Amino acid sequence: MSITCKVRLESRVVKTTVIKTIAQLDQSLRELLVSISQNVRGNSCKCVVGLSVEKEFRPSSSPDGSGGSHLVSERVAILKLCYGTSCLIIQLLQLKAAPCSLANFLQLRGLSFVGVGIRHCLEALERDYGIKCRNAVDLGQLAATIKEKEVYKGFGLLDLVKELCFSDVKKHLMDSFTAAALSNWGVTTLSLKQIEAATSDAFICFYLGNGLFGGPAEDDDDFRDVTDPYPDVPEDYVYPQKDYTEAYRRQNLELSQIALEYYNKRHRTNYELVEPMDCSVFSHPMWMHLNFTAKLKSALDGDGNSSAKLFFVEFYHEPGRWVVNACRILKGKSSHCDFCQLDESLDESLGTIKHPTHGFHMKHLSEPYALRSRARGSTVG
Repeated sequence: MSITCKVRLESRVVKTTVIKTIAQLDQSLRELLVSISQNVRGNSCKCVVGLSVEKEFRPSSSPDGSGGSHLVSERVAILKLCYGTSCLIIQLLQLKAAPCSLANFLQLRGLSFVGVGIRHCLEALERDYGIKCRNAVDLGQLAATIKEKEVYKGFGLLDLVKELCFSDVKKHLMDSFTAAALSNWGVTTLSLKQIEAATSDAFICFYLGNGLFGGPAEDDDDFRDVTDPYPDVPEDYVYPQKDYTEAYRRQNLELSQIALEYYNKRHRTNYELVEPMDCSVFSHPMWMHLNFTAKLKSALDGDGNSSAKLFFVEFYHEPGRWVVNACRILKGKSSHCDFCQLDESLDESLGTIKHPTHGFHMKHLSEPYALRSRARGSTVG
């Protein structure tokens, strides 16, 4: 399941998408290219993409089999990309197929990828995944050339920020760096602190590179937004991670109750909520798929039994609220939805979220259509 959330870097708002399936990766890279194309036409940013990686470290045995408790192996776990105020966090270890679209993206001759120690990042990507990058620029080398200070060649990201950025950027990077400095980046679900740290790191790589290449100044409106540039992304979406299990469940409980009220009103039924289940959120525009179980208040339902029914609901997000687009009872086999694929699915071809087989069209990235035309339904804000 991809998660799109807002990360605030002082006066800036960055939209971050966490990716762990090939379908999500393909879609997100296409969207990032559209954003780059639009900004280039408007001449607001250079064709510069911030790039950085995080690695997973594990104990390793020695090649001769003579033990290995003191040896460590490494593998790239996370690739971070940022352009403008759009950031992608790609969990490479969670992908179940070769990231061909990513390899293609990094070979685009019109883009320059910038980062600190970027040569080592790209060597590790090629070693672990066979991915190469066409145009890469080290920020330390670039700063040394532009600013005519040789000492910059040996600077890390924190030192470059201290020299070249305003105080609010310095403070946020230091705070996020400290919070996630020794994190395990190989986990299935990243924490909020990890997401914020990864976003901050990738954004500042872009921010420095864009400035050094002659892009907008750091006090330009493109980066110091007074209004929220992503009103379609909910402020209050709770990221479904282990530390926030109870808050996540409360959120799904409220959404399930809204959906059930909508269903009962439309079908003149009297179902009661039994249990909220998993949800999946995806963007452009912002949608949510959610499952829950419910049963009739009466002893027997229309089929002559009192068992709970599995429901599917599709929400559409408008600024400040979720709107019910469709809600129905599921029967039999579940349909496929590329947007809701999860690595922990019991059936590799389906996600954890169960979908209708009849009238459900959001099956492929090339067919981004909702369950049916949206009418204003129940809302949650």
